[in-house]
Amino acid sequence: MQKKLQASIEFMAVFIVLMAAFGVMIYAALGNMTEISKTKKDLEAEKTLSMVSGNINTAVLEGDGFSVNPTLPEKILGLGYSFSLDSNYLVLNLSNSFYHRVLLTKNITGLPLPGKNLIYNNKGEIIILQV
Repeated sequence: MQKKLQASIEFMAVFIVLMAAFGVMIYAALGNMTEISKTKKDLEAEKTLSMVSGNINTAVLEGDGFSVNPTLPEKILGLGYSFSLDSNYLVLNLSNSFYHRVLLTKNITGLPLPGKNLIYNNKGEIIILQV
């Protein structure tokens, strides 16, 4: 009887150690999945911001009469987003994460919105409209 009790205790000890190791592995895997999700969100936000800021800066450099029609995604990874201007920075707000890009001018009227946009240079003023 003593041997059966000892075997049961040893089995439970091994089982507890294995469950603890499994728990640590699950915790590490969830941490990695969260980091991958954040990195993916950052990359998609930067891609959208880069496209818009590049179009605005191109309009500045090309001069009067230049226009471009970028189409922005309705959502980024299922999340709504918005743009704002802060001096000569274009700011993308995605789920309370902020991404910034420098623009070549402060002389901008309007903000890009999800969907089709028109960015054009009217005598040095960059005008952004949704079309």
